[in-house]
Amino acid sequence: MKIQQYINSVAEENTYLLTSDSGSQLLIDPGSDLQYLSDLIKPDAVLLTHAHFDHIMGLSKVHEKFKEVKIWLSIEEKNWPSQPDDNCSNLLLGQPVLAPAATNYYEIGRDLKISDFTFEVRATPGHSVGGASIIFRQEKVIFSGDALFKNSIGRTDLPTGNFEQLVNSIKNELFSLPDDFKVYPGHGEHTTIGEEKVFNPFL
Repeated sequence: MKIQQYINSVAEENTYLLTSDSGSQLLIDPGSDLQYLSDLIKPDAVLLTHAHFDHIMGLSKVHEKFKEVKIWLSIEEKNWPSQPDDNCSNLLLGQPVLAPAATNYYEIGRDLKISDFTFEVRATPGHSVGGASIIFRQEKVIFSGDALFKNSIGRTDLPTGNFEQLVNSIKNELFSLPDDFKVYPGHGEHTTIGEEKVFNPFL
């Protein structure tokens, strides 16, 4: 599996494009700058780690280009793409961000197979109520959204944020994975589970 990372300008949010050996694609958290569109052939799905505005700003353009694309999200944030107060665009951006609704909702803790990709989604709330981490066990890769960062964690001062819940999410759902699993976060550089167990000052 090939992983391409794109850093967007609005909040330096990361967008990830996954491509299988046969050319199938998944897009994770379509951010603001749309530079990833040139590398999209036809994504099999868009996976959202959560629905804060910076992680959904490109979703309308993706949906416009690929009308039939499936959009996956945690059901706890079902209404957030169309609600600027919930997705925090009014609060943090000063203008509303509206995005298409999800077409599918994760079954937490169960394997999901889309085209050539098989992965598990674990609930990691605390930064937001529907925060989810996407885990590819065979590839030893985690997309942690805004739960776990390199030597840091997601902010918990936004609506539905909860510091204790976030710490518990990380320790119970992510630190239970092997140390050599690589973590690709919603912002910043990648890290590993082992590194964060040792060096993350919040954990």
